[in-house]
Amino acid sequence: MDRNAIAFKIQEKVDFGFTKFKFDKKMPSLNNASVDYETLRKELIRLINLAQKGRKFENFHSLFIYGPTGVGKSEIIKAIAEEHSCIYHKLEIQKIPVEEFEGFPYLEDREGTKVTRLASPTVLPPSGDDRVWLLHLDEFNKADSDKMAAVMNLVLTGEIGGSADFNATTGRSEKYKLPEKTIIIGSGNFKTQENTENLNLVNQMDIATSERFHRVVLLDYNAESWLKNFAVKNFSFSFNGDSHAMSSRISPILMYFIMDKMREDGNTSPFLIPISFRPDEGGGERTASPRSWTLVSDNMLLDAIIEFEKLDPTETKKYSDLAKDELEDSNRAFDMYFQDPNNQMKFLSNQSNEFGLEGHKIVAEIMSRYSYFAENRILAEEIIFEYNKVKDKILAVKDKAGVILYLLISAGYTIDKLKEGDGSLKIIAASLSSYFEDTDISSEDLCAFIYIIYNSKNKLAKEVHELLNTFNKRYKNAFGDFYYTSKREI
Repeated sequence: MDRNAIAFKIQEKVDFGFTKFKFDKKMPSLNNASVDYETLRKELIRLINLAQKGRKFENFHSLFIYGPTGVGKSEIIKAIAEEHSCIYHKLEIQKIPVEEFEGFPYLEDREGTKVTRLASPTVLPPSGDDRVWLLHLDEFNKADSDKMAAVMNLVLTGEIGGSADFNATTGRSEKYKLPEKTIIIGSGNFKTQENTENLNLVNQMDIATSERFHRVVLLDYNAESWLKNFAVKNFSFSFNGDSHAMSSRISPILMYFIMDKMREDGNTSPFLIPISFRPDEGGGERTASPRSWTLVSDNMLLDAIIEFEKLDPTETKKYSDLAKDELEDSNRAFDMYFQDPNNQMKFLSNQSNEFGLEGHKIVAEIMSRYSYFAENRILAEEIIFEYNKVKDKILAVKDKAGVILYLLISAGYTIDKLKEGDGSLKIIAASLSSYFEDTDISSEDLCAFIYIIYNSKNKLAKEVHELLNTFNKRYKNAFGDFYYTSKREI
């Protein structure tokens, strides 16, 4: 078939869909290989769903995740595996003898004759298992070329070794094979890393090895995504039979610093703070990665538990009563104890050694920002009832990303809980109107506030909405946009 005939055949196949369906010419949104935590989570769940249903064209689904140190590659893979009842199996191939992937030869007696066989691997999932396995080949590119080459066949076909072993029982030549529902996930670092002079000791992956992983993503430092998908999540842990439920995975004082630094210096900045132990003299060097912040928070919790257990019954009851009032669970006394700003400061003060030789300066900055926030914090009730009192504070923070919207949403939920007689309707509406104009808040952000009070069953909230819609032009225009904004977007 000549080139023109081939082109005609292809054009015919392409035209078929256009003749049967109307083409709307809309370009769908495109994914980038640089992902955040939420996007990586969706990709992993997609692969798990495909594996669970046995749907694949290749031998095995695979994914490679690049990312800087401490970004949380292992943690997110493990967490998603556990959430979906999969087996998480982690290997660091640079630490495993190459024979595990090639089959170690040994002699076996067979009917009086010595024969050479290849030992089955002990580090790989049992062949024939029907469960979904997430086989995580961590620090993949730290392995030498021989080990990478040995693993290449495993990634492509799920088999090990270059030669098969004869099975006298089945009468066939056979190789070890991964369970059918295995997902192979490789991960590794790049050689260089921002804000560090030392290099990661990684090896170049050759073309053939890279070609085995057809889906590749970069999980870079991303403070906004990390805070949203990890730091603010509820957290539970147990020690010696005592279980504790916490309001967040990361302590509030650390979250505030990370958020504040992100607003000032960019989304990666909280994770690029240099941590140095004189690398020029043979010491270590790294940055304050998500793993670093998690370890600091965990050590604060450990110190807090020790002190909490020393409290006298009167103090313990105080926190139990607070937990009952604020969290509707008196068993969360430790959570309330840990939320106390004075305790946050106290338990952070012991963590300077996590941040290197200059760690005391970093901890001092975290405390300073936290203290400044305490002195200048703005309450929703003040915006609603005493706007002139906090106007200057609001103008001082209006350019900080997210602050104005946060305060407005807080005001919305406060109004939703008000009872008749709690305050003058005109004062509330006038205060909010001044807030809208002084902060030049966008129509999109106002929609989030409108959603709260418009859908409220509180009579006072509905009256506030009606009054604002009558005399505030900015609010009225935003209310018009509100009808065309989906709940998901709000």
